[in-house]
Amino acid sequence: MNKVLNEDRFFSMTWDYLHVYLPTQHRDSPKTAKSYEDGLTIFRRYLTDALSVSMADFRFEDLTYDFLLDYRIHLAETGCKPRTVNHRLAVIMAYMRYAASRKTALTQIYLNIADVPYMTVPSKIREIIEDKAALECFLAAPKPSKKGIRDQIILVVLYHIPRSFSPIWISSIPGISRISSRWSTASAVSTKRYTLALPST
Repeated sequence: MNKVLNEDRFFSMTWDYLHVYLPTQHRDSPKTAKSYEDGLTIFRRYLTDALSVSMADFRFEDLTYDFLLDYRIHLAETGCKPRTVNHRLAVIMAYMRYAASRKTALTQIYLNIADVPYMTVPSKIREIIEDKAALECFLAAPKPSKKGIRDQIILVVLYHIPRSFSPIWISSIPGISRISSRWSTASAVSTKRYTLALPST
């Protein structure tokens, strides 16, 4: 049997992909790179343990649509949840996309496996609050007190500031800064500034 050329082996680009491309060019976090490495390791174990195929003999051209579909079925039958199955499929497809970017001849293989359907992830049904009193408490506006208006300011800030801007710093403690004997103001630091006059008690 002819020896498989190194560049035709499926795992021939894994080092560059995991240790050069993902952290430096794609700028993925170490945690993301580790998850991709784990995904490729699980695929290698599928080849060697389930199919008795040496990773040195497995070639890019062996990764067909049907082959990857069988891998998806195997993952589901071994107890993986749909979201986990989809992630492990995505790892293989992302690696093949990288390989195709380096070697044009692999583009057709990537396009073929890209049609493998992902599993349907069941959506979670949110619980419905049926208790009328509890619902009224959730929907009720804060009382027109200093603390109540402070809470309204915080809610406005949370609504307008993207979640990525964390933590959110509220000026003063506990959010009210007195500027005169008659009026007090509540403000929050963000891209916008919210000021509210409160009559002092």
